[in-house]
Amino acid sequence: IRLAASAAEGIPRIVPVRGADIASIPSSRVTAASIEQLASAIRASLADDGCRGVVVTHGTDTMEEVAFACDLLLGRTNKPVIFTGAMIPPRDRGTDAHINLAHSIRVAQSESPSLAGTFVVMRERIHAAIEVRKTHTASPDAFTSPALGPVGMITSDQLEVLRDAPQLSIATAHLEPDVELIRLAASSGDRLIRAASGARGVVIELFGAGNAPEPVHDAIRDAVAAGTVVLVTSRVGLGGLSPESGVIQAGAIPAIREPGGPAPTVLDGLKARALLMAVLGAGLDAAGLRDLFGQSAVEDA
Repeated sequence: IRLAASAAEGIPRIVPVRGADIASIPSSRVTAASIEQLASAIRASLADDGCRGVVVTHGTDTMEEVAFACDLLLGRTNKPVIFTGAMIPPRDRGTDAHINLAHSIRVAQSESPSLAGTFVVMRERIHAAIEVRKTHTASPDAFTSPALGPVGMITSDQLEVLRDAPQLSIATAHLEPDVELIRLAASSGDRLIRAASGARGVVIELFGAGNAPEPVHDAIRDAVAAGTVVLVTSRVGLGGLSPESGVIQAGAIPAIREPGGPAPTVLDGLKARALLMAVLGAGLDAAGLRDLFGQSAVEDA
C-alpha cells in the first residue's frame, strides 16, 4: 500500500487493503500448480463479502498467460481481479511500479459491471485478460490489446470504460500441464507435431488464416487418433481464422467461436494453450471444447 500511495496520483480515497504473499518466484518459473495455487487464493478472497476486488502483482514475462488462466479458473465473478506489474523495476529511476499499482487498486474498487472479471492494468490502460499481449521486451507501453484496444482508460480523476470485455468461462480448479505449443515455420515440417503426439493436448500456430502443408494434416490426424486434443490458431496473431479443410478434416479444432456466437477474438497461441489446459483440467474432451466454441464436429471425408 505504501508503494501505491507513493505514486504521484496516489490512491484517491482511503481504502482498506490486505496483502498476502502467494509465491516469490520469477514469473518465467510459474507452473500449472503455482497458477492453481494463485487462483485458489484469489477465489478465497473474492468469497469474502467485504472484498471489493483483488489486485495481483506479477512478473511481466508470463502475466498475459497467467491472468487469462486465472480468468478461466475463476469462472464468472462479479468483482474485479486486476493483474499488474512493472516494466521498470521499483529500484530503478522512472519506475512504473508505483503508478501501475495505484491504478490497479482504483480499478479493483470499481463497481462497474463492465469491470467484473480479470484484467491487466498497465500504463493507464485496462486490458481484458483474454486479449492482452506483451509486445515489447522493455517499453513501459509493452502491454496492449492489438485487435480492439483497451477496454478502459485511467486518468487522474476517473476510470473510463470504453467497451465490454469478451469472456470465455470454464470454472475449474485444475490446469492440465501436458499441453504443448508448436509454431509452424517455413520448411519446419511435421516433426514437432509427431514428437508431441501422445500429449494430452497440442496447440499449433498455423500459417496465415490457417494454412499448413499436407504432412502437417497427416500429423494432426495421427495425433488426434492417438488421443491428443489439437487446437489450432494463426501464428500471425491478428485477423480472421479459417483453417483449410485438410486441417479441419484431420480433427483440429479452431480457436475461435463460430460466427454468431457470444465470444471473443481469435485466441493467439499462448491464450489457446491456457484455454486447452483449463478445458482438459476440467475433464472435458474434444467434444466439450467444440461445444465451448459453438462448433460442430466435422466428419472425415
